[in-house]
Amino acid sequence: MNSGYIDRKEEIYKVAIIGFGPKGLYGLERLLAEINDKIPEQRIEIHIYNRTKFFGSGDVYRNDQPQFLLMNYEDKNIDINIEKAPKMIANIESFSSWKASANSFQLASNSIPYYSPRALVGSYLEHSYLELTKACSKNITIIPHIDTIVDLKVVGTNYAIKTENEDWGMDRFSKILLTTGHFWFRPAVSKASNRNQIEFIYPVTKNLKIINADTAVCIKGFGLTFIDTVLELSEGRGGIFKTKQNGDLEYIPSGQEPSKIAVITRTGLPMIPRKGNKENTTQLRYFTQSFINELLSKHNINFEKEVLPAVLKDMYYSYYEQLFARYNNELRFNDDFKLVSINTTRFDVTNLRATPVISDAKVGFEELSKALGDWRAPNIWFERAVKERTEWDSYVDKESGPTNQELPSYAHAVGAIYRNADPSDIVVTAAGGLVGEVVQIWKPKQKN
Repeated sequence: MNSGYIDRKEEIYKVAIIGFGPKGLYGLERLLAEINDKIPEQRIEIHIYNRTKFFGSGDVYRNDQPQFLLMNYEDKNIDINIEKAPKMIANIESFSSWKASANSFQLASNSIPYYSPRALVGSYLEHSYLELTKACSKNITIIPHIDTIVDLKVVGTNYAIKTENEDWGMDRFSKILLTTGHFWFRPAVSKASNRNQIEFIYPVTKNLKIINADTAVCIKGFGLTFIDTVLELSEGRGGIFKTKQNGDLEYIPSGQEPSKIAVITRTGLPMIPRKGNKENTTQLRYFTQSFINELLSKHNINFEKEVLPAVLKDMYYSYYEQLFARYNNELRFNDDFKLVSINTTRFDVTNLRATPVISDAKVGFEELSKALGDWRAPNIWFERAVKERTEWDSYVDKESGPTNQELPSYAHAVGAIYRNADPSDIVVTAAGGLVGEVVQIWKPKQKN
């Protein structure tokens, strides 16, 4: 927090945190630490908005969910405490210590992975929230609201909040922190006209109870929410997963389960599980501190055009880095993301369940055209292909065109030969780096 925002101690500086699951809790903890470190005497109100009473745990970690919904992160790694400056205002025990003292659980050895119910972790998060509120100095007031935010607007130099229960409130906030996390698509929910579509499964016991026994269920997505859904429709209905002597799992149904559970996903593959330990961290390659600093130097930031592309690049790179390692290969990083994506193309054949075609280019395209008949890709793909090809050709012409520089580049040399070549000429090269320029510049002038 920048103390320059506040001029007088008697003023009340108001901040809102919208969404108060684990991310909101972390935001509050850091905010309190910053206030304590930089402006310990300023009167401050922190308004916390959450849809439910589960402050600190949110929907995914709420403490009233079934015990069979487990963490995918080891107990020993769950800890509200952080080592970053400024120092936390409260001394809060780690999850393992809290679990052992508050719930009479025996503390497991660090060498034995143990995964607790998410409901228990939710209780720990809510406990941490209460400990932070107790440790606040007298100049700080924390005001929780159980409500849903439906709109925000700028009022002068501050912000106003509209909720489902209070409409536009009288409070004006200097800063708003959005930490909404998991959320459903509200327009789809409001327009849904039947009971056959469930947009948001949490809390699972309540939201999935409309699924009757012996009905067919289709789940969109193959990640953690899929697992929670299946567990609620199996163990949650009285079924039992029994481990056989050979280690295999056997499911013993209760008769209350759906008759069939199908899954729809873009690739048909489940997500790659993480190991559930702190060592299994991912190095960010594109969403780096220097990238963030560059963004912050701008007055206006466009999330979709500037922030999201960097996040997607890191997700893409991380996925393929693990995939390459699985096959004992190394994905080489490059600041130019297009070069990275070129190297991952061979894996996409498997991921997209495509059929690899190995053939002469001319014969292959002719046979594909016959097989496709009158089918055409949507115009948007054709238009995109034309646009990108035009941009590429323009770039190549610029880099390989005539030049007056003293020492021409490989691209200039290949470009000069290409422009003076006959349509039937064939180029053959095996001269190290020169191959790259030939592949990029030399375009067939006729079918051979």
